[in-house]
Amino acid sequence: MGTHLARSLVTAGLAVAATLAPTGSAGAAVPAWHLPPPVPLPPGATNTVLQDVAMAAPDDVWAVGTWWNSQAEGPFTVHWNGQAWTLVPPPELSQPTYLTGVDALASDDVWAVGSGDDDAPGAPRPTTAVIMHFDGTAWTSVPVPAAPAGVESNLDDIDGSWAVGHTEADGVSRPLVLHRTGGVWAVSPTPDLPGVELTSVGTTAGGDVWAVGSPATVLHFDGTAWTRVDVPVTGKSVLNSVAAAAGDVWAAGADCVTPLVCVPLVLHRTATGWRTESSADGSAVTEIVASKSGVWTFGYRSTVTGLKSGHVERWTGQAFRADASIAPPGGPSGPVRPQGEIASATPLAGATSDPAGTVLWAVGWQAGPPRSPNVLYRS
Repeated sequence: MGTHLARSLVTAGLAVAATLAPTGSAGAAVPAWHLPPPVPLPPGATNTVLQDVAMAAPDDVWAVGTWWNSQAEGPFTVHWNGQAWTLVPPPELSQPTYLTGVDALASDDVWAVGSGDDDAPGAPRPTTAVIMHFDGTAWTSVPVPAAPAGVESNLDDIDGSWAVGHTEADGVSRPLVLHRTGGVWAVSPTPDLPGVELTSVGTTAGGDVWAVGSPATVLHFDGTAWTRVDVPVTGKSVLNSVAAAAGDVWAAGADCVTPLVCVPLVLHRTATGWRTESSADGSAVTEIVASKSGVWTFGYRSTVTGLKSGHVERWTGQAFRADASIAPPGGPSGPVRPQGEIASATPLAGATSDPAGTVLWAVGWQAGPPRSPNVLYRS
């Protein structure tokens, strides 16, 4: 879970693993990044992007995103069964929909969020929040609270029974949080923060909920109400992702001088408060993942030609260090995609881990034109 389109990650010049199901049970084998088989595309799609990925089990992984061609566009959902990806049809929706977040609680309890947006000439409709549910058999559309007249609503991320995004009216954004209780989604009131858009949400087993957004916003729900939390960032900071566990919370994004000139930003909540942590290099962190085996950041570096080359780092206990097992895009040997092409820019939008941290997945797209899915896993 995490943010959408702004997120980017890594590509690797690595061969597909001999065993395609990344179960983490390969004895003493050293974990490495692999390219799984290609993702099937929706009929008629000329461009596809994957925005987020979630794992119910190592052989039960979901990824969601968007497809489009010159005539149409729509949501895109695929499932990994340990051996191959399968295209799973979304439900019929009233508007073209962009999926940006997914959470897999169980094989028969998967949730996806996004936005419906129809700008067709002569019949434009306001952007509306979208929630979908997979019950083990099929996806269905789930009712969401209706926004007031003249207010648009968007959802970016979901974790458990919480989903976050923003509303917009008269060009001004405000935080939006939805909470599911008794099978019904309802608005969870937040502080009134004009100009703020929430991009990521994380929950703990103890019931704490954390949400981050931009510019420079961290919100905390203590079981009763949402409050804004002071963190050591500037108003120009962008927070894209949050990872929460009992007593340990991470938030990540970028400090940007301009939209194209950024440096990574990682915040860590400790017993003494929030502090910034050192990052090796890169331009921005777009996803942070925490598990029992460690903390990972995923992001990108902007090249001199303007391309976003993928980047991943791991927490050493004192600082984040680049993962040397991944060949940099444009390196001497690649990276090479399954079809043999050399990838010049391969941004990814989402990443996830199993609770033990033995398996990591990351998804996004390979820059074109046309755009096509880009998927990596580590086991």
